[in-house]
Amino acid sequence: MLFESEACKNQGFIYKNRVIGLQFHLEMNEQTIRNVIENCRDELVEGKYIQREEKMLDRVELLRESKKLMFRLMDNLEKSIIF
Repeated sequence: MLFESEACKNQGFIYKNRVIGLQFHLEMNEQTIRNVIENCRDELVEGKYIQREEKMLDRVELLRESKKLMFRLMDNLEKSIIF
């Protein structure tokens, strides 16, 4: 297991050094967050594990780091593949 949280015990894992499973979205950018808010607003209800619109938009500076992590993860996976 790579990642876990209170909300999700298996938040990230590697299976047989070939498959990566992630229960979060490293691929998000500011526009995709705005699209989620616009198209899923009725699902963004108060809850322990549901972020409010304002919080999602206030943290867009983290997206650049998420993108770097996503590419580093994919690069490392590619390097480990034996053909």
